Amino acid sequence: SLFAAFIFCIPNISLTTRRLHDIGKDGWWQLRIGLLFLVPVIYMFVASFLPQWVFWVSIAISMLVILILAVWWIVWLVRQGDTGSNKYGPDPRTTPRS
Repeated sequence: SLFAAFIFCIPNISLTTRRLHDIGKDGWWQLRIGLLFLVPVIYMFVASFLPQWVFWVSIAISMLVILILAVWWIVWLVRQGDTGSNKYGPDPRTTPRS
């Protein structure tokens, strides 16, 4: 599965960048969101060295943050693109093909 993930990494980045451009966002948002997903993971790791009750509270907080980030990301990826042209080019739904 690691090999398949590596093989599909570049097409995934390309398609997500195109999708973000459709909604008027920069493709670098993928990196920003990815780094935001790392924050709760690092927080959970650091909390594992603290007392047990702090660890479980940090797990709950981290899972809530990850859930919020995931919903935010999914909403961005499934919403309809901007109508008309934006700074990334013309709207592919309204531009006639040659």
